[in-house]
Amino acid sequence: MPRRSGGISRCRNTTPAPDPETYYRQNVAIPFLDHIQSDQEQQFSGLSSVAEKIQFLVPSLLCSLSTTPDVSELAQFCEQDLPSSELLQSEVRMWRTSNMGIDHVDRAKTLEA
Repeated sequence: MPRRSGGISRCRNTTPAPDPETYYRQNVAIPFLDHIQSDQEQQFSGLSSVAEKIQFLVPSLLCSLSTTPDVSELAQFCEQDLPSSELLQSEVRMWRTSNMGIDHVDRAKTLEA
């Protein structure tokens, strides 16, 4: 049988609080939300750079860049979905050139399937 250590909890992080609402906020809600946030950061950290590259395929953003973006990282991420990952850079270049001829007001602001 485990021994009790004089009523002091050494296994839990219990912060003293003036009322029950503050106690549960400090000892339950905030640690729980921190746990959720850290899990999401860990799960999606690798996708943030790919998502940044994907957003530049939107014609209005693609044409606002001074040069055609390097999409090699995006090609590696999507290589199972592409017939040839080497063609993606030239396709983006052609996509940018074709959209440069369109007035910036009329360029698409989203990608539609």
